[in-house]
Amino acid sequence: MENLVMDKSPEISVIMLTYNREKFVGRMIECILTQTYTNFEFIIVDNGSEDQSGKIVDSYGNQDSRIHVIHRERGNIGSGRNAGLDIAKGRYIAFVDDDDICESDFLEFLYKLAEENMADVAICGATWADIDEKRVMNAEQAMETLLWRKNYNVAFPTKMFRKEMFEGYRFMETGKFDDIYLMPKMIAMAKRVAYHGLSKYHFERHNENN
Repeated sequence: MENLVMDKSPEISVIMLTYNREKFVGRMIECILTQTYTNFEFIIVDNGSEDQSGKIVDSYGNQDSRIHVIHRERGNIGSGRNAGLDIAKGRYIAFVDDDDICESDFLEFLYKLAEENMADVAICGATWADIDEKRVMNAEQAMETLLWRKNYNVAFPTKMFRKEMFEGYRFMETGKFDDIYLMPKMIAMAKRVAYHGLSKYHFERHNENN
């Protein structure tokens, strides 16, 4: 797919929460800014960072108009992601984590998977599962696959959602289990879920994971 020119209404809103990731956050920002699909907005939520993360994301925001930075007081992951959802304008929503990396066609891959299959949710493979398998599922089939963790899990990165899926639904704003709470609800309400297991997103493990 050729690079698409940004217009007034982005097709995709990419949401990333960052907190004290000065060693890693620039790497993921670069991954998103160099995507083959360019019609997106990149919402970065600085979740009360105490290191240089906030300054780093501001620097990128000053260089690229697709980046929108929100600085907020420290909260849990869910409340930070909700802050991004509240201003998102894209037809689709994708999430990335500040200490991971993704392939340059990550957004293009998921966008085409959703569009070509008229899917509410599109899912790619991750670091731990690079499988050249395609499946288009209804909610029941997708939920069974989720519960058995056959091809994907409850993590929001690796997935793209139609924005309408979040109408009336948000992440939990207390506790640490925001993914476990919301992902089953997203899958259960989806009419079609498209999965292609090629690995386009890479979860990075390091000593600062928490």
